[in-house]
Amino acid sequence: MSMTRAEFTDYIVNQCGTITRYVVGEWKKTRSHGAGKSEVYRIDEDGVEYVRNLYISLYGGYFIEPSLREKWCKIEGGCPGLKKGTAMRSLPLTEAEKAAIVEAHPEFRWTLQKVGRISKADAMRILSAWKKNPKTELLVGAKLDKLVGNGNFSRMKPERQKRVLAFIRDTRGASKWALAKILFVMNGHTAKEYEEWQDFCFENGKCAFDVFKYLSAVNLKDYSRYKLRYYQDYIETAKRCGHDVKDRYWKFPKDLTAAHNKVVAEYNNILEARRLEEKRLQNKREREKKKNFLAMAQKFANTIVRKSGLVVSVPGDIKTVASQAKALHQCLVSADYIGRMAEKELVLVFIRTKAGEPVATAEIKPDGSLGQFYADEDKDDIKPSEKAHVALNAWLKEYRAKARRLMKKTQKEAA
Repeated sequence: MSMTRAEFTDYIVNQCGTITRYVVGEWKKTRSHGAGKSEVYRIDEDGVEYVRNLYISLYGGYFIEPSLREKWCKIEGGCPGLKKGTAMRSLPLTEAEKAAIVEAHPEFRWTLQKVGRISKADAMRILSAWKKNPKTELLVGAKLDKLVGNGNFSRMKPERQKRVLAFIRDTRGASKWALAKILFVMNGHTAKEYEEWQDFCFENGKCAFDVFKYLSAVNLKDYSRYKLRYYQDYIETAKRCGHDVKDRYWKFPKDLTAAHNKVVAEYNNILEARRLEEKRLQNKREREKKKNFLAMAQKFANTIVRKSGLVVSVPGDIKTVASQAKALHQCLVSADYIGRMAEKELVLVFIRTKAGEPVATAEIKPDGSLGQFYADEDKDDIKPSEKAHVALNAWLKEYRAKARRLMKKTQKEAA
């Protein structure tokens, strides 16, 4: 994929009664592609957005992939790196475009007259808000177009909206403030506190105002540059310890460093207690597994068959299983065949020489059928010899029914 920079322009048209804004990207000729231009973004009067061949870089801004001609992609989380409200360069609204908008929405002419000089992007934003609520015209007339289309403002009850508008009217410079700043000051704070809070959030990350005020008074010698991160680590650790971090005692400790060290030590104790408990339970499980394995093996203590110079038997202890696994490079221990036999999910059958040297291992399933049957798994050919097959078949002929009966009994108990 070869992305390139482009110059962006935009235009507004009336398409069958629907006002739509298009953004066009135009790029110069390079070694990999020729010069050209393409519509890469569009938004309709209802605020629905689409893009194609458009990509965004954290540091480089918007780029175009000229070699592609992708279909329009609706911005609803399905376009990588792009989100609703895509901000791109927008030119001033022309008289011809105003006429196109008024042709589709005659009553909107009064709002356009009040707004004065405006970009095409802002015209679309105001039109979209006006369609949802014609009272938008009042905000435009009062030069409060920043509130136009603001979801938080539109969801307010009329009484609260009036208080906001009265505050803006009575407060110098408030008409240019963001709604968040307006509400902040209306709640008894100062504009200076808001700016200091926002500067802190810009440098350290977002946080609530009460957290900002608390951290402003905290003295952290070794963590002064990472106050918020240090505080967040303290809060998360306190949560893990089960403390109510909404309680002011835990939320805003008098000595943050001491409180942080305290909860870290407490959490380490919790982790150690969990580790010891898990070790205790694991040891208990291992003892139970060993006990059940030996009980199952004991039932096959006398099921030994000698055939074709080989000895076929069921292992009587865990040490025998481990030695067989090591000699034949098999995963009898690591794959927990010991536990599976303890739970009567299978029966292990070993084939060895008369001298006790491992030859092959067979797995007998609950229905009596043969599962895995392998010799040395470190060799190119891991299939057992013909003699091993003959010896195993002799064991199965005599003891298959017993193995099936013991495992079926367990299945009935479980059911």
